[in-house]
Amino acid sequence: MSNDRLRFALFTALLLSPPLQTPTFGALLNVTVDDQGTDPTTGESIGYEGSWQVEPGCFGCQARPDGNQAYGGTWHDTEYDADYPSQHALRNVTFTFTGTAIYAFGMIDGSTGIDLVFYLDGEEAAGYTYPPSDEYDYKYNQTYFQMEGLTNTSHSWKMQNGRWMDPQLSIVLFDYLVYTRDDGTEEGEFPRPSSLFLFFVIGQYRFIPPIIIRHFNPLIFVVKLFACSTREVVNYA
Repeated sequence: MSNDRLRFALFTALLLSPPLQTPTFGALLNVTVDDQGTDPTTGESIGYEGSWQVEPGCFGCQARPDGNQAYGGTWHDTEYDADYPSQHALRNVTFTFTGTAIYAFGMIDGSTGIDLVFYLDGEEAAGYTYPPSDEYDYKYNQTYFQMEGLTNTSHSWKMQNGRWMDPQLSIVLFDYLVYTRDDGTEEGEFPRPSSLFLFFVIGQYRFIPPIIIRHFNPLIFVVKLFACSTREVVNYA
């Protein structure tokens, strides 16, 4: 058999072979959970430990941010101050999720500062500190915490306001969470070429100029002809 016919035979065999299976990739879901809401996919609620004020509507709270800048128009407010016995108890936010990443967002009162400690699956994972300054404006949609690259399994997350007996005043204006999970439902494969296309290629082979066949690489052609499925990113809020 000539090299030209061998190349074409290989090309035809590749086209007639069953579709190639690609790895299973689920759609990536970005789930937003408001401070007063629930997980729209599971119904899970955010937990609050200690004294928290639901905003807007707290008349005794020191911080007065613009509620229109908050996600959903709501947030949770708490204060840690080691100088006052009534305010040096640690206050926590807790949440359980299944996913590969988690992000926490809130507002910052520039004049008081903030000092947070984060735990993931019972282990201290990170800290976040914003020192007090002469700034009397508020910063909105600030990233308190982010962690990516987690296994797509169940995780427990906790945000702690203040460090025990730390003198820094810390006022938290917690707004919302976002976590990412892989739902594992989408499976991709290379599409099978249609019989009409095969008939056209085989039937017209004798009319293909020899110079095209000599420089034809079936593998490159097939790779360029077919594409793998890709992950879809879906946002839930």
